Amino acid sequence: MQSGSWVNLQGATGYAAAGTIGFGRTGGTPWKMDVTLGADGECFTAHLGTPGDVGSASICAPVSPVPHGAALTSVPFARPAGAVVWFMGTVSARTAAVRADLSTGQATRIVPTVVGGRKYIALGVREGVRLTRLTLYGPGGQVLASVTDLPRSK
Repeated sequence: MQSGSWVNLQGATGYAAAGTIGFGRTGGTPWKMDVTLGADGECFTAHLGTPGDVGSASICAPVSPVPHGAALTSVPFARPAGAVVWFMGTVSARTAAVRADLSTGQATRIVPTVVGGRKYIALGVREGVRLTRLTLYGPGGQVLASVTDLPRSK
């Protein structure tokens, strides 16, 4: 595997890739997470509610090499009925499925989405719930990694 940086020689401002990497419901409210790869780097945009409803939150960072395990970030979003926190990022290219363990004792299965040749996951939780462990599984069900060094909700 090679790693490196994107170089924008032509001064292009469009996106190299974009797509939805997760969706669900938190506290009865629908959400979805989009990612774009482009001149601004890797940008995550969380949408809460139906289009035009509650709002959105975004965060951008330089595009980093694909991790051997998982590289996640978090974005909080306050709303009148309580905050939602999203955890999103890339996982190893070998990952076929992820188990996300939460501080509530619940576990969620996530299938990564490929955008721009990279595998992404996204998870939305209510305020106060922590992501405690991610377990990455390969195509044959074998455990590839168990990650406990995860971002705290901000």
